[in-house]
Amino acid sequence: MKSNVSNFSAPKQKIEGIINLASEKKATTAVVDALNQLLANYNIYKQNLQTFSWHTTAETPLDLKEKLSEYHRDSQLKIEALVKRICALEHRPKVKLSSYINLSKIKEVSGKLTEKEMAINMLESQKILVKCLQETLNAAASNKDIKTVDMVTRFMKDIENLID
Repeated sequence: MKSNVSNFSAPKQKIEGIINLASEKKATTAVVDALNQLLANYNIYKQNLQTFSWHTTAETPLDLKEKLSEYHRDSQLKIEALVKRICALEHRPKVKLSSYINLSKIKEVSGKLTEKEMAINMLESQKILVKCLQETLNAAASNKDIKTVDMVTRFMKDIENLID
Protein backbone atom coordinates (compact mmCIF):
# COMPACT_ATOMS: atom_id res chain seq x y z
CA MET A 1 0.00 0.00 0.00
CA LYS A 2 1.33 3.36 -1.01
CA SER A 3 1.10 6.24 1.44
CA ASN A 4 -0.33 9.46 0.11
CA VAL A 5 1.33 12.26 2.09
CA SER A 6 -0.66 14.98 0.38
CA ASN A 7 -3.83 13.70 2.07
CA PHE A 8 -2.32 14.64 5.41
CA SER A 9 -1.72 18.25 4.38
CA ALA A 10 -5.29 18.81 3.20
CA PRO A 11 -6.79 19.04 6.70
CA LYS A 12 -4.12 21.61 7.66
CA GLN A 13 -4.96 23.66 4.58
CA LYS A 14 -8.65 23.42 5.39
CA ILE A 15 -8.04 24.57 8.94
CA GLU A 16 -5.93 27.50 7.73
CA GLY A 17 -8.69 28.35 5.26
CA ILE A 18 -11.29 28.29 8.01
CA ILE A 19 -9.10 30.50 10.21
CA ASN A 20 -8.60 32.96 7.34
CA LEU A 21 -12.32 32.97 6.62
CA ALA A 22 -13.09 33.62 10.29
CA SER A 23 -10.65 36.54 10.46
CA GLU A 24 -12.07 37.95 7.19
CA LYS A 25 -15.59 37.75 8.62
CA LYS A 26 -14.41 39.48 11.81
CA ALA A 27 -12.79 42.23 9.72
CA THR A 28 -15.91 42.53 7.58
CA THR A 29 -18.04 42.74 10.72
CA ALA A 30 -15.97 45.71 11.94
CA VAL A 31 -16.56 47.49 8.63
CA VAL A 32 -20.26 46.61 8.61
CA ASP A 33 -20.64 47.88 12.19
CA ALA A 34 -19.10 51.19 11.12
CA LEU A 35 -21.33 51.30 8.03
CA ASN A 36 -24.43 50.62 10.15
CA GLN A 37 -23.43 53.44 12.51
CA LEU A 38 -23.05 55.73 9.51
CA LEU A 39 -26.39 54.52 8.16
CA ALA A 40 -28.06 55.34 11.48
CA ASN A 41 -26.54 58.83 11.50
CA TYR A 42 -27.63 59.53 7.93
CA ASN A 43 -31.17 58.32 8.67
CA ILE A 44 -31.58 60.57 11.72
CA TYR A 45 -29.96 63.46 9.83
CA LYS A 46 -32.38 62.96 6.93
CA GLN A 47 -35.36 62.79 9.29
CA ASN A 48 -34.24 65.99 11.02
CA LEU A 49 -33.99 67.71 7.64
CA GLN A 50 -37.51 66.52 6.83
CA THR A 51 -38.74 67.86 10.17
CA PHE A 52 -37.12 71.23 9.47
CA SER A 53 -38.65 71.31 6.00
CA TRP A 54 -42.13 70.58 7.33
CA HIS A 55 -41.79 73.37 9.88
CA THR A 56 -40.67 76.11 7.53
CA THR A 57 -43.04 78.97 6.96
CA ALA A 58 -43.71 81.43 4.16
CA GLU A 59 -41.23 83.75 5.88
CA THR A 60 -38.43 81.16 5.82
CA PRO A 61 -35.72 82.35 3.42
CA LEU A 62 -35.75 80.53 0.09
CA ASP A 63 -32.05 79.65 0.34
CA LEU A 64 -32.69 77.74 3.61
CA LYS A 65 -35.58 75.85 2.02
CA GLU A 66 -33.38 74.98 -0.97
CA LYS A 67 -30.52 73.79 1.28
CA LEU A 68 -32.91 71.61 3.28
CA SER A 69 -34.16 70.03 0.06
CA GLU A 70 -30.64 69.58 -1.35
CA TYR A 71 -29.29 68.02 1.87
CA HIS A 72 -32.35 65.76 2.14
CA ARG A 73 -31.90 64.42 -1.40
CA ASP A 74 -28.17 63.91 -0.84
CA SER A 75 -28.70 62.04 2.41
CA GLN A 76 -31.23 59.73 0.74
CA LEU A 77 -28.67 58.84 -1.93
CA LYS A 78 -26.06 58.16 0.77
CA ILE A 79 -28.48 55.91 2.66
CA GLU A 80 -29.17 53.87 -0.48
CA ALA A 81 -25.44 53.51 -1.18
CA LEU A 82 -24.74 52.43 2.41
CA VAL A 83 -27.46 49.79 2.28
CA LYS A 84 -26.11 48.44 -1.02
CA ARG A 85 -22.57 48.29 0.38
CA ILE A 86 -23.64 46.47 3.55
CA CYS A 87 -25.54 43.94 1.41
CA ALA A 88 -22.52 43.57 -0.90
CA LEU A 89 -20.52 42.59 2.18
CA GLU A 90 -23.10 39.82 2.70
CA HIS A 91 -24.65 41.39 5.79
CA ARG A 92 -28.00 42.98 6.43
CA PRO A 93 -28.36 46.65 7.28
CA LYS A 94 -30.07 47.82 10.44
CA VAL A 95 -33.63 48.73 9.50
CA LYS A 96 -35.48 49.58 12.69
CA LEU A 97 -35.95 53.21 13.62
CA SER A 98 -35.16 52.30 17.24
CA SER A 99 -31.80 50.92 16.07
CA TYR A 100 -31.05 54.17 14.27
CA ILE A 101 -31.96 56.22 17.33
CA ASN A 102 -29.76 54.05 19.56
CA LEU A 103 -26.78 53.94 17.18
CA SER A 104 -26.84 57.51 15.93
CA LYS A 105 -24.64 60.21 17.38
CA ILE A 106 -27.01 62.70 15.75
CA LYS A 107 -30.05 63.20 17.94
CA GLU A 108 -33.65 63.65 16.88
CA VAL A 109 -34.94 67.19 16.94
CA SER A 110 -38.33 68.65 17.58
CA GLY A 111 -39.90 70.84 14.97
CA LYS A 112 -39.87 73.83 17.27
CA LEU A 113 -36.58 75.37 16.19
CA THR A 114 -35.86 78.80 14.82
CA GLU A 115 -34.24 79.13 11.42
CA LYS A 116 -30.93 79.93 13.12
CA GLU A 117 -31.24 76.83 15.33
CA MET A 118 -32.01 74.74 12.24
CA ALA A 119 -28.88 76.01 10.49
CA ILE A 120 -26.74 75.40 13.59
CA ASN A 121 -28.18 71.89 13.95
CA MET A 122 -27.45 71.08 10.30
CA LEU A 123 -23.82 72.20 10.68
CA GLU A 124 -23.37 70.26 13.92
CA SER A 125 -24.92 67.19 12.31
CA GLN A 126 -22.59 67.50 9.34
CA LYS A 127 -19.60 67.66 11.71
CA ILE A 128 -20.81 64.44 13.33
CA LEU A 129 -21.21 62.86 9.89
CA VAL A 130 -17.64 63.84 8.97
CA LYS A 131 -16.33 62.27 12.19
CA CYS A 132 -18.36 59.09 11.58
CA LEU A 133 -17.17 59.00 7.96
CA GLN A 134 -13.58 59.19 9.22
CA GLU A 135 -14.20 56.31 11.64
CA THR A 136 -15.72 54.24 8.84
CA LEU A 137 -12.82 55.11 6.55
CA ASN A 138 -10.36 53.97 9.22
CA ALA A 139 -12.21 50.68 9.75
CA ALA A 140 -12.36 50.01 6.02
CA ALA A 141 -8.71 50.95 5.43
CA SER A 142 -7.44 48.81 8.30
CA ASN A 143 -9.40 45.88 6.88
CA LYS A 144 -8.25 46.56 3.31
CA ASP A 145 -11.82 47.12 2.09
CA ILE A 146 -10.98 49.29 -0.91
CA LYS A 147 -14.56 49.62 -2.19
CA THR A 148 -15.77 50.97 1.14
CA VAL A 149 -12.75 53.29 1.32
CA ASP A 150 -13.63 54.66 -2.14
CA MET A 151 -17.30 55.12 -1.26
CA VAL A 152 -16.59 56.86 2.05
CA THR A 153 -13.96 59.10 0.44
CA ARG A 154 -16.58 60.22 -2.11
CA PHE A 155 -19.03 60.87 0.73
CA MET A 156 -16.44 63.03 2.48
CA LYS A 157 -15.82 65.06 -0.68
CA ASP A 158 -19.57 65.45 -1.19
CA ILE A 159 -20.16 66.72 2.33
CA GLU A 160 -17.30 69.23 1.91
CA ASN A 161 -19.04 70.51 -1.23
CA LEU A 162 -22.37 70.77 0.58
CA ILE A 163 -20.86 72.79 3.40
CA ASP A 164 -19.17 75.27 1.01
